[in-house]
Amino acid sequence: MKCYAPWHSILVRFNGDIVPDGVYTNRYGNILKDSLNNVLDSLTASYTRDQLRMGHLPPECQQCQRKEDVVGHSRRLFFRDILNPMLENTNYDYSKNFTDILFLEFNMSNICNLKCRMCNGISSSTWVKEEIKLAKISSDYQRPVEHPEFGYTNKSEEIVARLFEDPTPFMNLRYLSIKGGEPYMEPANKIILKKFIDLGVAKNVTLDWTTNGTIVDDEVAELAKQFGETKWTVSLEGTDRLYEYIRGGDNFTFEQLNDNLKQYNFDRIIIAVTVMAYNIAHLDKIHFWFEENKKENWEIYFNNVVATPAYLNPRVLPNKIFDKIDFRLPNINYTNNGSNLLDTFVNYTKDLDKMRNTNVLEYCPELKDLFE
Repeated sequence: MKCYAPWHSILVRFNGDIVPDGVYTNRYGNILKDSLNNVLDSLTASYTRDQLRMGHLPPECQQCQRKEDVVGHSRRLFFRDILNPMLENTNYDYSKNFTDILFLEFNMSNICNLKCRMCNGISSSTWVKEEIKLAKISSDYQRPVEHPEFGYTNKSEEIVARLFEDPTPFMNLRYLSIKGGEPYMEPANKIILKKFIDLGVAKNVTLDWTTNGTIVDDEVAELAKQFGETKWTVSLEGTDRLYEYIRGGDNFTFEQLNDNLKQYNFDRIIIAVTVMAYNIAHLDKIHFWFEENKKENWEIYFNNVVATPAYLNPRVLPNKIFDKIDFRLPNINYTNNGSNLLDTFVNYTKDLDKMRNTNVLEYCPELKDLFE
């Protein structure tokens, strides 16, 4: 079996669409238009599973293969690591169209208080105005302003109500992932936590909450205590002023992030670093910061390398920049990829700097030859 996600995982999107995962390019159906059971047994869902049973990778799942080819990891490999331990000593019948939902992810809103340079208006509400401007400047920037999820209407509480009309598919849940936007800013996420507590299954569930670290919420922390394990994934792309440059301004500082991390009293704290052209030469500073500040329950991962937009992938940079980098991680390829996207990276950076009244060379002096 190439991937178990179509049997054991669903992602619930802001508009009610149900998919096995965020990289899946189709949809099973919509919870606002049909019952969950009907959505999970839809023709699209059945076709995807049939293809996997026969050893084929469906067209809707090709993004995983492409990302593995570019950066060496994918959601398919993530699900392998997450689901395999749950499936030990089980006898699921994969000739069936669907089995238990073991992994459930909610992406209920793009409400966010930051506008990280590698992000977009689908995932961050604060990106929308700048994104529209960038799209007008150049189509090379491939900003998703025509995407159906861009600037959407939030129907999250209605979706949650419909989803739990029949909670039977969730009774064996083992992993609950809450993402955004910034999930602390979406009220429906607290309702979701309360639903699983009321169902009596929370004690068996790992709660994975992905945050930018800008918010501390005591109510969420109290609700989280009802879950079997709490895993707080905190995104971070730099230290000090580079952190603030990538995150979209000085409205939230690196010092404030450090203060908030001290208040995150959860079972596991995952520092998730997104590697890109802006920080590839600064990963040593992140590593040093982590070693100086980590607690026993902290972990750090540099697994996520920007693949989209492709012009922010670190390998668009010339080899002469990589030659000066001493701190190297084994999962990162430190060579130019032969693409013709360097000019797009430079122009995008200049245009965004102009909008934000910033200058990349104040934060990334290693890029001097590209911008002078």
